[in-house]
Amino acid sequence: MNGICMKNEGIEGTERFASPGKGRGLRAVKHFAVGDLVFVCPAYSYVLTVNERGAHCEYCFTRREGLSKCGRCKQAYYCEMDCQKGDWPMHKLECTAMCSYGENWCPSETVRLVARIIMKQKVTTERSQSERLLLLSEFEAHLDKLDSEKNEMNQTDIAALHHFYSKHIDFPDDQTLTVLFGQVNCNGFTIEDEELSHLGSAVFPDVALMNHSCSPNVIVTYKGTEAEVRAVQDIQPGDEVFNSYIDLLYPTDDRNERLRDSYFFTCVCDECATRSKDGAKMELRKLSSPPELEEVRKMVHYARNVIEEFRRAKHYKTPSDLLEICELSQEKMSSVFADTNVYMLHMMYQAMGVCLYMQDWDGAMRYGEKIIQPYSVHYPAYSLIGSSLLCVQCPLPSLFSERVLHIPETGPSLPGTGEEDPGSQGIKEGDRHYGSGSWEGSPLCNRDQTRGGGAEVRRRKSEEEEGGVRTRGGVNKRIRGRGSNVKEG
Repeated sequence: MNGICMKNEGIEGTERFASPGKGRGLRAVKHFAVGDLVFVCPAYSYVLTVNERGAHCEYCFTRREGLSKCGRCKQAYYCEMDCQKGDWPMHKLECTAMCSYGENWCPSETVRLVARIIMKQKVTTERSQSERLLLLSEFEAHLDKLDSEKNEMNQTDIAALHHFYSKHIDFPDDQTLTVLFGQVNCNGFTIEDEELSHLGSAVFPDVALMNHSCSPNVIVTYKGTEAEVRAVQDIQPGDEVFNSYIDLLYPTDDRNERLRDSYFFTCVCDECATRSKDGAKMELRKLSSPPELEEVRKMVHYARNVIEEFRRAKHYKTPSDLLEICELSQEKMSSVFADTNVYMLHMMYQAMGVCLYMQDWDGAMRYGEKIIQPYSVHYPAYSLIGSSLLCVQCPLPSLFSERVLHIPETGPSLPGTGEEDPGSQGIKEGDRHYGSGSWEGSPLCNRDQTRGGGAEVRRRKSEEEEGGVRTRGGVNKRIRGRGSNVKEG
């Protein structure tokens, strides 16, 4: 379909087209003002992250008290019988396996998502409402661009898929699975709540059609398991619709390094071409004797390393240890960087997240007051990160105290679903479920993983050891979205 516009009858005002130098893309055929809803896309397939079980419905992702759990595996929770029945075609893949493996059941979120995609493809013959412009089968996998580490991760995922699901799914051959994992890794999204907490992973084919820009004209937010695409700039007929795949806080070279590593292209948008914000983002401390260029380079190298160290450490260190990493790194970087430097801001943001988790409201407020104004300068208008920070600022205790430890109330028992009845029961008194209250699930812990609505699916080794989801780029992550086409850099 190269060179052919594929009119989207179901999404008024947009069309698929051949974007010069970018492959496929999405463009507007009518005017969208700032704030307008461009389109809504239901998830083709999705999974709730295990950290949120007990806090959110497995089927609709609603957060509420009194959820009822599956009486067989006692791991999945639902609002009511309709949600349980709706989820059963997918939950039955995991229900028996979780009972069999017990505590040893630990496939990554990516593996769980791919298992559900395979099952859906076996029972779905028609184009879904998630694929009005782009079929999931059209996703790019970029297998020819994967390094040995990424190839090894794919093979590990395939092995895990066979290990945990072989009794329940007839798999395609390993080459087909390799392509499918590549497609999900490049095109998956993280579903987040209004505080940017990671709720789960999904694929949204029509959303994945959008190309990247460091000055996006739309953002992606989530309502349950639906993705909503809204204009954050005035979009005229004929304009391409751009999303951002990564965290836009960082300077141009950092952004493009992340794009090349995760999505295999170099961005050539106006923001990257002009580097108009790089000077402010890399502001140095005003000293009587300015630092030498080599000193600045060494400090940038240190900053990148400590960011990576913190990302790994949050999987196994205590909040107090994490706060110490933040404070020591800020002290060291402050000898060269101004407080408004993005590397300083990054660690301040992480420190604020730790303070919130520890219910140190005064500490969190001190960090929040330092970063809120520079964020408004460094991020584009209507950035989700900036908005979430404003939410954090008012008022801290009431916003976060309920998220420290979620203990579901006793819920009503649900009747059986019929086929292979999972036998749902009410939540027993004393059951505790750590949802958003766990440190790894906290909104600020996951800050590096998701921006613009999606998180990459490539997990790091530490996450693999934890059985966690692969994630890329901007907000934690977890599956960050990448368009279906490839841009060569």
